[in-house]
Amino acid sequence: MVRRKKKTEPDRFTPEIDLQIVDGVLGDSENMLATLTRAGFSKEEIHRRSRSLGLSNRFIAQCRAGDIVVSVRRCLNCDDKFLSMGVHLRLCVRCRRSA
Repeated sequence: MVRRKKKTEPDRFTPEIDLQIVDGVLGDSENMLATLTRAGFSKEEIHRRSRSLGLSNRFIAQCRAGDIVVSVRRCLNCDDKFLSMGVHLRLCVRCRRSA
């Protein structure tokens, strides 16, 4: 059974914005923050979104340690967006922990 979250407001974070956040955190975070704040996002929103995508210090260290291709995917269980380090990861961290 697939659980879906109720959304009370439209998601301002499009897949393109999510990719900018991922690229910025893994690369030039200062430039990414400046670009997105000019686009109307607060630093708090950007940091909250990066955490919800799964950009933890551990994840970033793993990405920098090897040739890992990171993709933004939708969880097959809850339909949230999350960062995946391969096609074999199809559940977000929260759903993997509860499984």
